Amino acid sequence: MTSTETTVNVPVFTPNVDVLTSPTTIRVRADLPGVQTDAVKLTLHEGELQIDGLAPHHRFTRKLRLAWPVSSEADIQATLAEGVLTVDLARADAPTPVRQVRVH
Repeated sequence: MTSTETTVNVPVFTPNVDVLTSPTTIRVRADLPGVQTDAVKLTLHEGELQIDGLAPHHRFTRKLRLAWPVSSEADIQATLAEGVLTVDLARADAPTPVRQVRVH
């Protein structure tokens, strides 16, 4: 063997989430204490929102099937403040294609 690979087993954490809805929006709030914005990846695909990333001592993942379709064309806002990720999505009439969302 010419090289050495180190595999580190990192525990996987499933963050707690709340989903709040109004007639025009869906708000998802996830508890991500100690996580930096650049460590979070959000993916919206065919009515599912996936939250992935790395925290100091674990990685996390959570996939949510949204009860309503969301608009991929509308503005999607994602912020991370004081350990809480908040994602605001506009409701739509049809499912969306794949879309990456930037966290601020």
